[in-house]
Amino acid sequence: MKLSLHTVYQDPAINLSLENMKAWFVSNAFLCADSFREIEQSFLVAADKLGIELTLKTNAEVLCKISAESGLAEDEKPDFVLFWDKDVRLASYLERQGIRVYNSARAIEFCDDKSLMYTCLSENNVSIPKTILAPMTYAGCGYGDFTWLTPVIDELGFPLVLKECFGSWGEQVHLIEDEHTLRDRLSEVSSRPVLFQEFVEESFGRDIRVYVIGQKCEVALLRTSPPDTFLSNRVVGSQAQLYTISEEEEATALRSISALGLDFGSVDLFCGDKHNPLVCEVNSNIQFSALEQLENSKNFAKQILQFAVRDVE
Repeated sequence: MKLSLHTVYQDPAINLSLENMKAWFVSNAFLCADSFREIEQSFLVAADKLGIELTLKTNAEVLCKISAESGLAEDEKPDFVLFWDKDVRLASYLERQGIRVYNSARAIEFCDDKSLMYTCLSENNVSIPKTILAPMTYAGCGYGDFTWLTPVIDELGFPLVLKECFGSWGEQVHLIEDEHTLRDRLSEVSSRPVLFQEFVEESFGRDIRVYVIGQKCEVALLRTSPPDTFLSNRVVGSQAQLYTISEEEEATALRSISALGLDFGSVDLFCGDKHNPLVCEVNSNIQFSALEQLENSKNFAKQILQFAVRDVE
């Protein structure tokens, strides 16, 4: 089954409802990478074509005023919010104001914390690599005693993957070859929560990213990194090409999105067995800059906006 981006049909009723539709695009005030500005511009262009009044906001402009008498006035509330940040407290605050937020605060929280994400996926029968959560420690204590590592190593062997529970762009993901390196890396992360995963050798430097909107797989990419590069993120110079996913890969991506309560997102699958795929990660804040370079991809922001409009009506 070949998947590609497509233009979502707009019926007259939807066109009429867009005339007075107001939305916010909320991003982080302190992240200024070009990729974030590109996504903002994609949504501004798409909103203008659809007739939606889209306003850019940052989490520094929309402050959480949590006293009983505080809150947004009715006339300043948007019809919906596209939340392209991980400020869960702000997303939850907007939801308490009665505003529909995409994605929800809970979905963002579960995707942001890998320990919550993998636990949720496993509980919903989504296949993931063998995963072990590290015990919690405190700042100033670290992991002085490493005897607890023995069952981890016995279960996963080497190499294994060490992931910090919070992080983006693969910067907190490490391929560990031996126990000495593992102990050194754990000493470096200090009290930050981490987990361990088995190494999926077939997917070294490669993965499959599936983009989903409203429980529909829209497009999939095969991402391939330069030689001898473990990660496949764009920041390490990976190349992307359109990829035809199997029925099992599609079902796994959709089940992942549903389990985490996402309205839309991207699901990263390990390369290997197309009939029994493993989930590497699920993202609530879709980074679709790579799609902009491929054919038929310019309408991705438009599709998300159209989904939100139909959902809030």
